[in-house]
Amino acid sequence: MSKVLKLRDSPVALTTATSAFNSVATVIAGIALARALGPSGRGQLAAMLLWASVAVDVASFGIPDSLAYFSAASPLRRRGVAAYCFARLPFIWAFSMLIFFAMASTSRRAAEEIPGEVFVIFVVWIAARSTSTMILRLAQGSSDFPLYNFMSLAAQAGPAVALFLLWRQEMLTLLIAGLVYTMGLFVVLVLGIWRRNVLAPQATVPTAAAAPAGFWRYSAWSAMSVIARKGNRTVDLFIITLVATAAETGTYAVAVSSSFSIVVVGTAIGVVLLPRTAGAVTPRSRSVVIRSLLKLGGVLVGGLGITYFVLAEVLIPLVYGSSFSAAVPLGRILVLGAAAVAISEITSAALRGVGKPRSVALSEVAGGGITVLLALGFARTLSGVAVAATIGYTATLAIQFVTLHQALALLADRKTSQ
Repeated sequence: MSKVLKLRDSPVALTTATSAFNSVATVIAGIALARALGPSGRGQLAAMLLWASVAVDVASFGIPDSLAYFSAASPLRRRGVAAYCFARLPFIWAFSMLIFFAMASTSRRAAEEIPGEVFVIFVVWIAARSTSTMILRLAQGSSDFPLYNFMSLAAQAGPAVALFLLWRQEMLTLLIAGLVYTMGLFVVLVLGIWRRNVLAPQATVPTAAAAPAGFWRYSAWSAMSVIARKGNRTVDLFIITLVATAAETGTYAVAVSSSFSIVVVGTAIGVVLLPRTAGAVTPRSRSVVIRSLLKLGGVLVGGLGITYFVLAEVLIPLVYGSSFSAAVPLGRILVLGAAAVAISEITSAALRGVGKPRSVALSEVAGGGITVLLALGFARTLSGVAVAATIGYTATLAIQFVTLHQALALLADRKTSQ
């Protein structure tokens, strides 16, 4: 058990290293995009990625999260669950398209500036993203972390490196950026097809496509948590796209992307924590793993957050260019919220691992509601929206801490009574 609690534990270390590398690559891609596209083009790309990613998350209805959870909790049923989930992809694709274009029509001011061919590229991106997410969740639930991390690198670091090289060759445009992001997802699709018999072996039973008991209840609450989490973490940027210019949106997007680079630590720990929590044999072992990884996450996130706060004034203009200097005070505000988001990545994974996606959903709804209420009063300034978002993120984390403590205590009591 002691090995599980240390950072040198290979899945935690590998996933953390992969996430850190993806983060660095994303920052590099951000530099290339900011310098090649400028504030206006960067804002257009940020809007497209926002609309498309929200559409996929909503339309997926929590099915990828259920696939990860039930693959870990019931390994013998993994193949049947996987077949059942992948058969739902055509419906996810269609629903995602409807949501994407609905959001674009709502944000007409930003959408009118974006070329039509870019919309076509992101329609393909949506199909690739929804399928690759399903493959990644299956790898996570199977605890195949080497494959999971390799596919993660292909989807994130690969496109980031390509974007940087294209910028250096003065070939980077908004259309090409969309193509590069889409190609990275296609690499995941190829890897998933190649390794499908390893992720979901033929030997598992039953082999027929089937949903285990509680699948749709878990999916429904996971879907609500995904939607609420996406809304909670992007509502500030969405408000900016409605009331600000493309240049202001680009500045705010740089503040978000730079400050949220610390979130990767919490995300990496959460990826490993969910299947371990779902597959834990006893409440005590589950509790020990959760508490130890929370402590580890707190130390790492705290150190990274302080470093960013101190160096933001130097790093943002140096990295992104002097035209983004206005992002410095925004980044210093948002990094406080980013720290809360990073820890909530761990607490939400723990809650989903103990079968409580409902608690995650409710906490994200509460935090998002606080952000919206506060942003309505401060939406005239970028810094006001950043403060509102930070308060909302912190409220979400506080609620998750309380509910996780209660859930662990309840599970321990049930085990004792049995």
